[in-house]
Amino acid sequence: MKLEVNSQILRMIGKISRIINTESNHDFKQFGLKNGQNSYLVRVCEHPGIHANELTAMMNVDKSTTSKAVQKLVQMGYLIKEIDQSNRRAVRLYPTERGKTVFPELIRNENRQIADGFKNFSQEEIKGLEELVKKMSDNYERS
Repeated sequence: MKLEVNSQILRMIGKISRIINTESNHDFKQFGLKNGQNSYLVRVCEHPGIHANELTAMMNVDKSTTSKAVQKLVQMGYLIKEIDQSNRRAVRLYPTERGKTVFPELIRNENRQIADGFKNFSQEEIKGLEELVKKMSDNYERS
């Protein structure tokens, strides 16, 4: 019996994700960032003081993955961890000056990747795709 995939969409999304990750690893090698560490740093810079648990939920990963990424970013001098004064078991994350310095470059890179991916798209197509991908993401989050 021959089995077939019903759609190539997930494979294309995976391909896009791998291309973006490969480019990011190359672009951020100068900062010592790899394997998605830039995504954690961006989220903390966008939400200084975020709880580690909130970051885990935002990144849609397990706690150990967040813990490893955060620990590495702390060791590299990009983030600091502080115990939450109202909940001594919770940790808040903040970018260091080094993290804040790198942040604009991370955003420029993300914007370049967006521009590259949406070349020859109309604003209507971009908006429509954004809505569809959001709907798809919501479906997976509810699963």
